[in-house]
Amino acid sequence: MLKSIRIRNFALAADLSVEFAPGLNILTGETGAGKSVLVGALAAVLGGRVYTEVVRTGFDKAQVDAVADIEKLPGLMALLEEKGLGGGTELFLRREISVKGNSRAFVNDSPVTVGTLSEIGDYLVDIHGQHEHQTLLRRETHRGILDDLGGLSNELAGVGQRYVKLNEDLHRLEALKRRQKELEDQYELNNFQFQEIENARLQSGEEEELNAELKVLSNVEKLFSLCATLNNLFSGEAFSLLQGAQEADVKLKELARYATELGSISEEVSSARIVLEEAARSVESFESSLAYDPERLEAVQS
Repeated sequence: MLKSIRIRNFALAADLSVEFAPGLNILTGETGAGKSVLVGALAAVLGGRVYTEVVRTGFDKAQVDAVADIEKLPGLMALLEEKGLGGGTELFLRREISVKGNSRAFVNDSPVTVGTLSEIGDYLVDIHGQHEHQTLLRRETHRGILDDLGGLSNELAGVGQRYVKLNEDLHRLEALKRRQKELEDQYELNNFQFQEIENARLQSGEEEELNAELKVLSNVEKLFSLCATLNNLFSGEAFSLLQGAQEADVKLKELARYATELGSISEEVSSARIVLEEAARSVESFESSLAYDPERLEAVQS
């Protein structure tokens, strides 16, 4: 039910307020009293088309405010909740028309489009002129008229609530399905990775061994060169470290027969000669184990 309307700078009305009582309200007056202005302002605040000519001369904008009691309009209350405009059983509407040609609409102090204002206005007021029966001619309003005629407001509200609950449940179901799909995908990935690890048959210390082998396989040419250099030092034709160490060992032993204080030095040189011979054998054995094997290198890297 429309409770009140206030008009400011609309057509000839500077500031006009009208309060409506329950039941039938009749406004009468002679031509030019402002009845049409009131109806025009009401149409504007309900989302109807307006023109800049309605702004009172000398002012920048016209404004129409209306208050309605919607306690007995559950359909409208549900619509407001759906649009995030709910605010109790009283509804506050406002329309501002600028002299520049644009207009703004508000519902419960929240800005809305004129289309939304018109949609809400359809629940509140029918404006009938001569030979005009707008609501009866619009097919989308017929079901609501029949529901009102049959006193089905409570049943309609119950169906609306169940419909909202159904949509919420459907959204939750879709969310659960998406979550299920995510978990299935994660399970497949985890299972694939698990099988990869199982098939690899990893052993303790294997990574360290592979790293050591990779270091050798990746530097075969350099290692061959180092071994050749060492072998040449140990047993080269121009200079032989092993031959020199053997000769030094023999000479020191002979010298120690005459100078007993050199006996310990002779023993150390003899030990050093043995270490050098063992080193030479180790380098030779290591060199013989070297081989350039690109397939094995790729396998170890993999």
